[in-house]
Amino acid sequence: MHCDRISSRSLITWLLLAFGSLYQNHCQGQKPPSLEVEGIRILQSVDQISPNEAARLTFLFLSNQPANQFLPEPEPLWCRDPLQDALKQLLANRPDLKETCAAIELRAGVPPLLAGGKRLVLPGRLLTLVANRNGQLLEVQVGVPSADELTALVEDALEIDAANSLADRNEAKVSAMVAERADETLSRLYKDALKRFRSEYRDREPFDLEKPGALPEMVTFLRDLENQYRFDVKLRYALELPGDETRLYLVEQHLEAREDWCDAVLPWIVTLPAIELIPILTECMWSDPVVLTTDALQAKTLKTWIEDGIAGSNVVLVIKPSHSRMNLPWPPMNSARPAPKGRSWTDLELAMSNHPMKEMTVGQLAFLLEEMELQPIQLLSPSPVRYVVFEQGRKLPTLIRESDLPGKYIRRFSN
Repeated sequence: MHCDRISSRSLITWLLLAFGSLYQNHCQGQKPPSLEVEGIRILQSVDQISPNEAARLTFLFLSNQPANQFLPEPEPLWCRDPLQDALKQLLANRPDLKETCAAIELRAGVPPLLAGGKRLVLPGRLLTLVANRNGQLLEVQVGVPSADELTALVEDALEIDAANSLADRNEAKVSAMVAERADETLSRLYKDALKRFRSEYRDREPFDLEKPGALPEMVTFLRDLENQYRFDVKLRYALELPGDETRLYLVEQHLEAREDWCDAVLPWIVTLPAIELIPILTECMWSDPVVLTTDALQAKTLKTWIEDGIAGSNVVLVIKPSHSRMNLPWPPMNSARPAPKGRSWTDLELAMSNHPMKEMTVGQLAFLLEEMELQPIQLLSPSPVRYVVFEQGRKLPTLIRESDLPGKYIRRFSN
């Protein structure tokens, strides 16, 4: 549901720059780190999201802050106070929802452990997903909502959930209904884009992540839609991208910025498992890898595997690229200056294949480094880390970056 458009864009931009950080300042002080709303159950683990018969709706609030586990002191959600106020007013507007809703706060930011020990200082970002008792996505929203905006979101989510039940869980029918509703509100820019996307991908059918090839196809769609959004937001807010990312983050604290984006993407992902969508959506929107607390589950097991393997061999961790980069070719093509024979990325990977290897996400790497009490690394700069190598007799792991010359590492794996 669309909120009223504000006519003066220059006034909006000025207000965002002047007051955009107030949400973050609102959360300073000695306060409990989690949300507290009487009448809404606050979940502590994603395992509680589905199935959850007691919760008619579950709110998943995802911020770009690092998990408190990586910080010297726990921090509250950057927009905790205005979000709590909106939730309380929601229950006042819809008292029938009291004790029938749940919420969980999730952090996805890159921790200091992967940023050279420094805390990345960025304006706060918030993604909200609304799921039913089976954990299926019903609605998506970007920014900090007012009480009225949150109420409208909930009413839309309840309407979609009812349609899902009446359609006997027929995802295609629900998707078509949501797409038809979006067609009534989307701007012409997005309508034209979606017509092109539908001819390239499929006709109003949601993605099925269980089908082979569905994830790369979804990522391609989301990156195409993100390019469309960035073209749109540059026109609306006079942004220079790349370059104006800080102003973009401030703009996105307000629902208006990504409202059309949310309406455009929903038909393609509605009824999919909300928790599975979090890393896909956030990495394609934010272009940064996400680090979720769920990534900590295998840290102890991975540490033991490395300690056992390093006794007789090098151990190689293959870092999976984020979803925003997963469709890029690897090894990188360099036809202008090909590597000498025996010194290419393919040769290095062939040499490494004779040693214990394991693929992992950036999030799993963060919790592994913490478990092993290792020093912080620079994951993304000067170029992304592709391999982390543990060697006997070396206290620190070797980081092999995408910009490195692979030939200088091959000899280490030739023995």
